[in-house]
Amino acid sequence: GEASSELAALAAFDGRGAGREAIIHVLAGGGGGGGGGAGPVPRPLPPPPPGGPAVVLATSAASAARLNPDQAAVLTTVASWVDARDAARSAGAPPPPPRVCVVHGPFGSGKSATLTALVRLLAGPAADGAGLGARVLVAAHTNAAVDRVLTCLVRRGLEEGEDGGDGGGGAPAAAIPDLIRVGPLRRMDRALLPWSLHAPGATGSDAAAELGLLLRDAACPAEAAALREELARVKAGAVARRRARLGSAAVVGATCVSAAGLGSGAASAEEGGEGRAPSTPFSPFDLVVLDEASQVTEPLA
Repeated sequence: GEASSELAALAAFDGRGAGREAIIHVLAGGGGGGGGGAGPVPRPLPPPPPGGPAVVLATSAASAARLNPDQAAVLTTVASWVDARDAARSAGAPPPPPRVCVVHGPFGSGKSATLTALVRLLAGPAADGAGLGARVLVAAHTNAAVDRVLTCLVRRGLEEGEDGGDGGGGAPAAAIPDLIRVGPLRRMDRALLPWSLHAPGATGSDAAAELGLLLRDAACPAEAAALREELARVKAGAVARRRARLGSAAVVGATCVSAAGLGSGAASAEEGGEGRAPSTPFSPFDLVVLDEASQVTEPLA
């Protein structure tokens, strides 16, 4: 049977190392390398200190997104981490320890809307005051969960007329900037094809072959049209451009299994036929948004 998720979980667990904290240990307030023993009982984070630049921007973003007080608290809490990091950096002090914010609510309570607003706040360009200029990984156990957040980002960007896409071969002229969705094209929401990358080391030939198979089995004219448009972008060199941006894109979306190999395939825009181009630097993520986190085993998370 299919065991790729289980194998990836084992590999992640083996490679975690003693110096990396387990998520449940951070949630419980423990320190050290995630060993045994119960930590303090988890408590809600205190309200963020008022007046910090990131918190002020988060408050404005929450109001613009029409979030309720509980949803807005997610944005201001995470923004307070940015203020604390920047304050420590200015003082020459060590960075604060990693933080975890758990967003819990029943179906329809607005979790996806909250995550969309949070990612837009974090990943928006800092130069024009639209965001905090962070690099964000959006991950989940399933492709559907990843796509739900990313399609919300794209839809919101389309509504506000933001520039995005890969800029070539007929890509849409509006979406959240600098988005890359990594994963099998056959399992991806068709609305995300203009920002898709089959795998970190994929070539245009890989994508064209898969798109040809998908086009043959298209379920409706609209899906066929979307696939043809993406095939045109691929033939115009979109895969190489997206692969070149993978190491620095503001938002990267992938399942937890796919995310495990993200740093191994970012490459320059010179594809060179079937060969892989030399790798470009892969910048670490400032924050990870893990949707449907309760469905993910901790080694993968």
